[in-house]
Amino acid sequence: MRIKEPIGRMSVVCLLVMTGMARAATETVLLNFANFPQGANPCGTLARGASGKLYGTTYQGGEFNLGVVFEWSTSGYKVLHSFKGEADGANPYAGVAIDLAGNLYGTTYDGGPANRGVVYKIATDGTETVLYAFSGNADGSYPYAGVTLDSAGNLYGTTYQGGGANLGVVYKISPAGQETVIHSFTGQPDGASPYGGVILDPEGNLYGATPGAGAWTYGAIYKITPAGQETVLYSFAGGPSGGEPYSSLVRDAAGNFYGTANVPAAGLIYEITRSGTFKRLHEFPNTTNSAQTALAVDAAGNLYGTTQSGGPAGLGIVYNLNPA
Repeated sequence: MRIKEPIGRMSVVCLLVMTGMARAATETVLLNFANFPQGANPCGTLARGASGKLYGTTYQGGEFNLGVVFEWSTSGYKVLHSFKGEADGANPYAGVAIDLAGNLYGTTYDGGPANRGVVYKIATDGTETVLYAFSGNADGSYPYAGVTLDSAGNLYGTTYQGGGANLGVVYKISPAGQETVIHSFTGQPDGASPYGGVILDPEGNLYGATPGAGAWTYGAIYKITPAGQETVLYSFAGGPSGGEPYSSLVRDAAGNFYGTANVPAAGLIYEITRSGTFKRLHEFPNTTNSAQTALAVDAAGNLYGTTQSGGPAGLGIVYNLNPA
């Protein structure tokens, strides 16, 4: 089943400056997406280039109302590419990854010849190239997540559906556009329907989470070796134990991983080591949902994230969780 797509509402790009305590922060709105041809409804996270420019995507808006890739700097806002559908791709959910040369890489949820999504590259001159178009068969379909780059320029990501059991895949795409399915999810016990992407450790292992299946159908955290061997590090049990981790993992300097999951009517932040030791770090109060929002981690091990609900207005919060 496909997850509900975003409703038609405008969003903002904002900057939050932390000034000591977690609640002492100043927000500055950098851009309001009020001009529909310039993009609307950004769902993915922003990426920061070496020059300090911010890059991202919008799910809708643009010249064809199928989303855009944009750049923001102190000089202003610029649409780098408007998706037009069909072979070009359409409706990107995720943000972009940046290589050392400044090229951008990402996915669109729809579009391509089979309308099952594509992986694209935006060169520094703004030229878009479709690196791979999913067919919806064994190669995967509907990538919600973006891509991760390795030092050789290979791209790694996940699809929500497709594969042998139609429960999603983990894939690799070479710089030349050759796709290799690294793992095809089967449900129990290895997981199903990944929404978040994968991250790499220094040894080339991939780590990610699925909101479905696992040992008890509530999701799993997995590891895939460079040889393609998958290991389930942890299966969520649901209920008070948590489950349905939609977001990607993040990794700290010590090699530990962090993510978010659901608990009844609330959200959970967790830590898991490379060997699979699981620890609950923080549980939000009722009505504060964090399971579909990714985390960021700084050099000191502080975690930052957002929730979809909660706070005085019930519309979400931005939070910091320190190593203690």
